[in-house]
Amino acid sequence: MKPKTAVFPAMLLVFLSLMFKLTLSAQTDVSPDGLSGLDHKLSEYTGITAPQKLFLHTDKTNYMAGETIWFKAYLVNGVTHQPDPSEANLHVEIRDTEGNLVHHMVLKPRNGSAAGDIELKASWADGNYQIRAYTDWMLNAGEDFLFHQSFYLENPAHANRIDNNARRFNRNFNRELEQMEQTHSVHFFPEGGHLVNDVLSRVAVKVTDATGKGIEASGRILDSRGNEAGGFSTNAVGLGVFFLTPSAETGYRAEVQIPGNRPFIADLPGVAPHGFVLGVDMPDREMLEVTVHYSSASAEPGHCAILAHTRGQAKFFLPDFVVQDSETIRIPLSDFPTGITHFTLFSTGGQPLAERLVFVNHDDQAYFDIRALSLRSGEDNALHVDVLASDRQGIPMEGDFSASVQFGNIGERSHRENIFSYLFMSSDLGGLVQDPSLYFDYEQENIEKAVDLLMLTHGWRRFRWTDVLSSTSPVFAHAPSFGTTVSGRLTGPDNLVRNAGVSLRKADEKLQVFTTQTNERGFFLFENLPFTDSVLVEILAPIGAQGVEPGIEILPVGEEGGTTSSWSYEMNPLTKPQQITARGRDWSRARTQRDPEAASGSNSPYGRPDQTIYVDPNQPYASVVDILRDKAIGLIISPAGNITVRGPTSIQNQQPPIFIIDGVESQGAFMGAHVRDIDRIEVFRGASTAAFGSRGASGALVAYTKRRDFNEETSPQHMFLVAGLHAPRAFCTDFEMPIPRLEDQQVKTITWEPNLVTGLDGLASFQFLPPSGVEGYRIVIQGIGKEGKVGFGEFLIGN
Repeated sequence: MKPKTAVFPAMLLVFLSLMFKLTLSAQTDVSPDGLSGLDHKLSEYTGITAPQKLFLHTDKTNYMAGETIWFKAYLVNGVTHQPDPSEANLHVEIRDTEGNLVHHMVLKPRNGSAAGDIELKASWADGNYQIRAYTDWMLNAGEDFLFHQSFYLENPAHANRIDNNARRFNRNFNRELEQMEQTHSVHFFPEGGHLVNDVLSRVAVKVTDATGKGIEASGRILDSRGNEAGGFSTNAVGLGVFFLTPSAETGYRAEVQIPGNRPFIADLPGVAPHGFVLGVDMPDREMLEVTVHYSSASAEPGHCAILAHTRGQAKFFLPDFVVQDSETIRIPLSDFPTGITHFTLFSTGGQPLAERLVFVNHDDQAYFDIRALSLRSGEDNALHVDVLASDRQGIPMEGDFSASVQFGNIGERSHRENIFSYLFMSSDLGGLVQDPSLYFDYEQENIEKAVDLLMLTHGWRRFRWTDVLSSTSPVFAHAPSFGTTVSGRLTGPDNLVRNAGVSLRKADEKLQVFTTQTNERGFFLFENLPFTDSVLVEILAPIGAQGVEPGIEILPVGEEGGTTSSWSYEMNPLTKPQQITARGRDWSRARTQRDPEAASGSNSPYGRPDQTIYVDPNQPYASVVDILRDKAIGLIISPAGNITVRGPTSIQNQQPPIFIIDGVESQGAFMGAHVRDIDRIEVFRGASTAAFGSRGASGALVAYTKRRDFNEETSPQHMFLVAGLHAPRAFCTDFEMPIPRLEDQQVKTITWEPNLVTGLDGLASFQFLPPSGVEGYRIVIQGIGKEGKVGFGEFLIGN
């Protein structure tokens, strides 16, 4: 029977909904009260939950130890995708393969964005890592709606210090990964969710290994009698489709063939004798066709309701819809914004019966064009890039963007996540999406079909329909936080640590004091501290009778109500085998005796230095500069005594390091100290300067005198180095940056511009100093226009 078709323009939607309601109320005993105002209830629920989305544009996707992750965070309203004006804390973490938190930083976004950088320390193990980013408010939505990005950190030097436990872990990890890659499964997704007797259904197929990586396969559909009822083949990401008119009197199974493997059998879902089937098609770029089939033992028509929403905002609602065998509704695509629209079919009592996801793309994002790429003459011979941001019609666009320029083994265009694929697709889908930007590469064949297969094989869940229908307000366990948080506990007798007053002040600014009180278990919490970068603080606790003083501990982030939850690494299609499973050629046990010339600093309040120089008073040094010339590694000292640290330096100039003596930052006092008064000098370079924040970008030299042992005054019981709000550094590069060989599979970042802001003319520019001998670059530009239009552009320049 040919489906009957009705066209529903947006202007007639409310009127027709009312007419259906009145007509059915007069002719049937079905009460639609259970769905009354569902569209408004959904909008109210979405308004209460106020979803946020967060995306990180990183300068590249894989790294070497000692490099820096440069990133720009984009925080948007989860419904409109417009920049979120909130200035509440934004958290960025890095977790290793064992689930350990190895880095945590807090940023303060402004106008929906924040730039940052993470130094990948040489002490970090080689292996798989994951970036995890979120606001406190986003934690209420659950782990699936936080931002995650996997990357592999290469650190060959780790082989020379790997211990037995790490070697065993890596070997076990690789065995498990290999087993998961060899374990295959197939899942079937009938359109709408159900197979119904004698109703033609579209059935999507997903074939993956246990990590979620899609696999090309083929299969035959067989009924319980062994008769062939259809067949399928899957694409490169494991997705396929077939059509089936099932019978409730027989079961169905698939015989699946993966190249190089034996065939295996998988059962299809069961067939219901009666019910609804929901189907959606996009026959052209103007209309959506929504078809509802109803199969019943009686000749009575079926009564249902249809609601379609995009990101929690209702866009189409029929509270009563009568289906006699099959009915088709045609809805203009212009009624839906770009993104995933979620159709749900309800019973008149409010029970979800079927659902279908559809992706609508109006090509209304931001577009980028590199207007000019020319070599400017001048002292630096810098390469200058002009960028134009515009909409589809070519109208210039104001916006906040970021740009990365890479060279080395840049290869072809990447199908990794980008800001457009994440905000409009991945962030609204349940489960992992493999090669997400592939679905927006219109140079691929049958891309619309591939997108629809993705919609058929994934779900969407930010809420439960029962909560929306009952107007149940969700419980929010996490509230937005602002500023720096310091948590800890007092240790000692209960009468000394419970309900005790605790004070905190900056070590170098003791007039401003913050106070709080411990709970019954001795835990304390300082919130909303106005600290930026790493800060040395002093914590004071009350002294009890007979001068008994409690111990003081600072808790890691995540303990006693901290901002992070338990987390474990899950293998995914981007997971690589752990590369280091044996000791390196230069492996040796850690030294047990102090080497005066070795990196030490276990007692330093600033972390572990790269080198500690112990001053011998019998050596004939005339000045501090003489000591550094003779002993220091990695310093450049001019004849005039000017000092710079060899390593990461700015393109424009080389800045001097920080000079600190006995906890006081002063170059004059450091350089003028008498040699006989100095006990030791610590040298900090590269990743070890994290404790100094952005001020330590050019390194740090720290001296301690014999007359005043600053380290004893800042014992761990009272003085602590805490991380304040992150202060981003300016991008820097190494003049001696090696050109990666193709066989090294390395990609290097030659420049990173986090603040590519376009004006009314849509124009912005940046420049970089190209390394000699490099002719090919990849330029990646991402960001958000002032009105919420999201943009991604990738340009390959040169050979």
